[in-house]
Amino acid sequence: MLAKFRGLIFASTIFWLFFLLHIVFAALNFWNLFNLVAYSLFFCSHFHTLIALYFSNLDDALTKLNLIKVSTFFSIIYSIGYWYAVNDMNFEIWIFFTGLVPLLISLIIFRTINTDN
Repeated sequence: MLAKFRGLIFASTIFWLFFLLHIVFAALNFWNLFNLVAYSLFFCSHFHTLIALYFSNLDDALTKLNLIKVSTFFSIIYSIGYWYAVNDMNFEIWIFFTGLVPLLISLIIFRTINTDN
């Protein structure tokens, strides 16, 4: 069970590590490092599914598809949270639409795996 979700755990750990680092760098006024971590958070949140799939080392297509389904949920939440923070923590309707970006990425990956088999 843990082997199936190893990539998901790894990708989420990377995201949360960057999240904690951005808090530390903001508190210490290391703005260049803060910006670097903020850019990394962008890629980790939007491409979470792709990162999880890459580090999972799964061979079975059905297991890959299940991992995509689970990690897409995390990616959508992370992306909406990222854009909420970028928008100075003001909720606006467009923030919900940013969750469509990782959904689109996941659908492309899902479709690619389905057509390869």
